[in-house]
Amino acid sequence: MIPIHARRGRPFRIRVKPEKKERKEPEKPQKKQPKAPKIPTKKLKQPSGKMTHIEKMHLLAATKKLDLDPQEIDNTLNYEENKRHLQELARERGHTESEVTSTESEAKHWTSEYAGYLGQLIGELTNAGYTVTAPEM
Repeated sequence: MIPIHARRGRPFRIRVKPEKKERKEPEKPQKKQPKAPKIPTKKLKQPSGKMTHIEKMHLLAATKKLDLDPQEIDNTLNYEENKRHLQELARERGHTESEVTSTESEAKHWTSEYAGYLGQLIGELTNAGYTVTAPEM
């Protein structure tokens, strides 16, 4: 008797399952934990005679408020010296003492608000999983 496979014109094959080799999974590198952002603890000092951009913007706002010429701001002086100069000019022009020092009282108000804002920000960062060290005030 002829095998069934030979009658159809196909060769007879025996299928053998190959042995499965143990396959090693490549080692995955461990993910690094993200570092918490550091909040600076010290105020950076500017070289004398140099003003930051924000300080110049505050002086420009003061000149507009006191109706002074913005060219009175001297870039070779520091912020405090420029502020004193603008206050002297405002007094010479007849502005009252409360008008001249109102920017200082606003600065004190914003400084007091900053402490509350910083506390709220630290709370939100802590809830998000960051470790935060608060700067000294």
